[in-house]
Amino acid sequence: MGQQKSRRKRGVILTTKGLNKFFEARESQEVEKNYGYRYTLEELSDRTGLVPMTITKVLNCKAGVDKQTLLQLFQAFGLELRKSDYTFPTPALIKSQSETLPQTDWGDAIDVSVFYGREDELKNLQDWIVKDCSRFVGIYGIGGIGKTALSVKLAQRIQEKFEFVIWRSIRNCPSVEEIIGNSIQFFAGDKTINLPESLFNRLSLFLHYLKAHRCLLILDGIETIFQGGEPVGQYREGYEGYSELFKLVGETSHQSCLLMTSREKPKEIISLGGASLPVRSLQIVGLKAADVKAILNSKGIFNISDTECLRLIQSYGGNPQALKIVATSIQDLFAGNISEFFAQNITVFGDIQELLDQQFNRLSLLEQEIMYWLAMNQKPVKLNQFSQNITSPEKLPQVLGAVESLRRRSLLENNAGFFSLKSVVREYVNQKRLVEGVFKEENELVIGIIRPHC
Repeated sequence: MGQQKSRRKRGVILTTKGLNKFFEARESQEVEKNYGYRYTLEELSDRTGLVPMTITKVLNCKAGVDKQTLLQLFQAFGLELRKSDYTFPTPALIKSQSETLPQTDWGDAIDVSVFYGREDELKNLQDWIVKDCSRFVGIYGIGGIGKTALSVKLAQRIQEKFEFVIWRSIRNCPSVEEIIGNSIQFFAGDKTINLPESLFNRLSLFLHYLKAHRCLLILDGIETIFQGGEPVGQYREGYEGYSELFKLVGETSHQSCLLMTSREKPKEIISLGGASLPVRSLQIVGLKAADVKAILNSKGIFNISDTECLRLIQSYGGNPQALKIVATSIQDLFAGNISEFFAQNITVFGDIQELLDQQFNRLSLLEQEIMYWLAMNQKPVKLNQFSQNITSPEKLPQVLGAVESLRRRSLLENNAGFFSLKSVVREYVNQKRLVEGVFKEENELVIGIIRPHC
């Protein structure tokens, strides 16, 4: 009798099997019934009838709860609680259970409690990382397209598949030695680690953890370690070690994943990547109409016609950051009237111009010249038109290289071999040409490698 009372007092905890069973059911319900959004603790409380503190206690598996609590939690997700799903806690078991939960370090990751669309992208990325066990995955696209938010949302969704999750911003240009060293210290936990001084030895120790544990490392905004004013993918002085990190992760067999976001597609992901290879990349495009309307609604703009929505998507390429900026202007300056906004015939201004300035100013002079030439063309052009319009045929390899570089920067659209600028980029470049007087006289290009369009 005394032993039974003791057990009732200690309660029960979920086994690893029971915990994973609940996580899988919750994830399935989030996709099917919550538009892919992660259930908050408050939403779980509403659904199960359990107070948030009790839910946290159950999922931490560090202290016992009443069996009825587990029944209530499982029934809320259509699950049957079996004997194999729970057990009585012991110090050794609690320690073992805690080690199965992911250890996370989110750094300065942004809040994604409000997140629009991207279900297809999330599913693709999740399949690559979880099902296909991809080792190195890149998310790239033009500034403001939503790469950072997508990386955080994805990591939240798949974190339970990993032992360690680390999210780091590269926007302040930390050295690769710092990134690797901090990661190793996190993986090691309370253990004392003497970090090697050399990059080679530090990478070797880092690889040891990638092989021994299931780790997810997210590096956000790696374009900052590339040299501006040069062809895409040239590392800044002192940051060449990142190339060694990318090659190590992509080429070596291990059970972990490095996920990176960038405005510029790095050369390592191009050379190592492929549809059936463990290195993959995904270019992010604009949002769909329903998600664009949701953004406008969040800014207080309602009753948007399909025509108005389509024009906004075409004007700004479905770019969520640009749409949030312009929605604020429409609300503040035109009382939410989209038609009055378009009547001004100005799509690039303020923060949108600053967003594009950041990317344009990183281009080489030849890339900028190609942008001006394309902006003057009203129709998409094929590659052979570049060869027909260059003043020096021997410069053709440089021109084609610059076109490829622009593609890797997500500034060019390629539709069945026809190249063009995105609508908002074309408006920006034409505006820059006229306002800043880039041309010495009308239709005269500064460098002169490409003949002016007539």
